[in-house]
This record gives sequence, structure tokens and C-alpha cells, in this order.
Amino acid sequence: KEGPPVPDRAYGSTGTDGTWTRTDQSLTSAVIGDGGIYSSIDDLAKWDAALYDDRLLGEESRRLAFTPWMKTDDPAVGYGFGWRIADDRQWHSGESVGFRNTIVRWPKQRLTVVVLSNRNDPTPYDLAISIGRLFLADAQVEPTGPAAALTDAARAELRREDSASPEGIKERVASRLERIESAAGRAMSRGTGVLATIGATAPFV
Repeated sequence: KEGPPVPDRAYGSTGTDGTWTRTDQSLTSAVIGDGGIYSSIDDLAKWDAALYDDRLLGEESRRLAFTPWMKTDDPAVGYGFGWRIADDRQWHSGESVGFRNTIVRWPKQRLTVVVLSNRNDPTPYDLAISIGRLFLADAQVEPTGPAAALTDAARAELRREDSASPEGIKERVASRLERIESAAGRAMSRGTGVLATIGATAPFV
């Protein structure tokens, strides 16, 4: 039996042969941890903040979670309890039917970027890194395409000398991002490009 409807819920989609179809969770695709929890950016921000103190995990549990106990296929990346760890970054990525998500943390700077996407491709890790690039000069991944365009547009508005107020900057950035997002949406309809939905509730995997 299905549960109550989730307000502002994002539905998954999959691209096949240049077209996009809804491929959302089913009664059997989310019966385990993978895809079994619906969350939002706001909720995950609270969850991330709780990882810095004892509200969620004790100090020893946090040490165990963020220690690279295992090697990965990348010599520079280790694996803790659910987290990939490299230098000053910790991240977890996952996917379910029609969804790809990632969370990237820079704990020393107390910076976290969460990207929830309701499409099966591509991985949103590069987009998360590109957002972190706005704040950190040493981000390791240089994004391309709409991901870079989004952050470059925001940076350009912040550099403008005629920025009268934070609200004015916010409005101009929103306008530029809307145009970039529209262009990405048109590309997505042809089976290419990146389009992320912000503010929706989707499976956290």
C-alpha cells in the first residue's frame, strides 16, 4: 500500500534515444536503504550540521565514519563508513530509479554542497564541486557545460561594481541562471545537457 503523498515531490526521469520518460520509484524499488528515504536540501542541511557535534553521532562514531579504512580504485581516495575521503573532502553519491544525488563536504571549512537530481544521468558530483569552487580556490574538479556556466554567471554578478544590495544581486543572478537553465532544458530535450531541480523532495540514496 502506498503511503501519503509527499508535498513538492520530484519524480525521476530517464533519457533513452533522445527522449525523456518518467521512471520513478515503484513499490519494490525502494524497499531497502537505497531510495527508501525521501529528503530535501533543507533537511539534509540540518543533518549535515548535526555531523559536527554529538546530536547525531558521538565523537568516536564520527571518527570511525570519516576514517579511510579501505582503498578504492583511485589511490588518492579512501573509503570510510559510507564516505569517500580524499584530502580535505568527504562525499557520498548514490542513485536510484530516475535519480542521482551527491553530498560533498569540506569539514575544515564547514562547507557542504548537496545536489539532488531527478534524472538518471549524469552524476551530479561535478556540479557539486563547481558550486564549491565559488568558495574554495583548491577545488580539484573543473566542471564544463551548464555546471560551469551556472557558477561563472553567479561569480560575474558578484564582481559587478553596481551591485546595490544583496537582494539586487540575488535577482540578477536568478535571472541569468534561469536563462542558462532554460538552455540546458532545451538541450536535455535532445538528450544532452544538465538540468537540476532545486527545492524539491526526492529520494536520498
